[in-house]
Amino acid sequence: MVFEDLVEARLLVALSEAPSFAQAGRAIGMPAATVTRRIATLEKRAGLRLFDRTSRAVRATAAGQALMGHAQHLLDEADRAVMSMETLRDVPNGWIRVTAPVMLGEALMGPIIASFIDRHPDANVFLDLSSDAIDLVAEGFDVAIRTGALTDGDLIGRKVGQAGAALYRSTRSKAPISETPDDLAGLPFGLLRRAGKPEDRVAVFDRNGDRDFITARSRIVSLNAQVLLQTALETDLVVVLPRMVAYPAVISGRLRRELPNYSAHDTDVSIVHTSRRLMRSIVRLFVDHVALELPSRLKRFEGDGV
Repeated sequence: MVFEDLVEARLLVALSEAPSFAQAGRAIGMPAATVTRRIATLEKRAGLRLFDRTSRAVRATAAGQALMGHAQHLLDEADRAVMSMETLRDVPNGWIRVTAPVMLGEALMGPIIASFIDRHPDANVFLDLSSDAIDLVAEGFDVAIRTGALTDGDLIGRKVGQAGAALYRSTRSKAPISETPDDLAGLPFGLLRRAGKPEDRVAVFDRNGDRDFITARSRIVSLNAQVLLQTALETDLVVVLPRMVAYPAVISGRLRRELPNYSAHDTDVSIVHTSRRLMRSIVRLFVDHVALELPSRLKRFEGDGV
């Protein structure tokens, strides 16, 4: 490689427009001695004499003129690269790769993404729904919606609300609505947890955050909230469900809330992303859009009876 850096290319272009090393150096803010040393290094690297020197002027040789042309081309390419990066940074277009938990994504992300791409016709969104926390950098994602404590130490996390779970039962049940944890002791339950956790105790929290336990009789255990929802609608089981999943069935009168003054679990919801300073403009717009839309949608599930 003849050019060690763009500084040498700029020096050659300056020499094509100046009659001496000193004037070329002044044009790019380089001392005359440094110009002389840089040109000598270039000539040694090229293996050719690039300039004929006299006491009053320098003149490019044929090799020097050829290298000046390459230097100008190199600078033009560098300028185009900068313009390309500025376009990616400043013009809101392109693909945005987003990952979110399955339940939250199914319940909330559709309308949020729809309103965003409607507002930005040159934006496209790839949404991956996963129960696992995807590594944004390793997997090439721009944004993650996370629930629970954040463990992405090198990323930026912004809390936007909370997602809660509660206890529900079909409205076809003839039993009265349970008011205290003791009312549900020993009843058949559907539990939202991994199958490897067979414990039959269900933790619930009152409005003050105090914890109590229900000794339940597990009939179905699953991490799939839709399966538990359908089970609740077809049986008399009490099920633990995220409020956002239970909401449509509660509003339509098919599901009712048990223990109205207790919740089963509340967890933080956050937007996670890399540094905004180096973020593409379309990703920055999407993050701001989600931060605006998601809190109000989460709050919809906090009303009495849901």
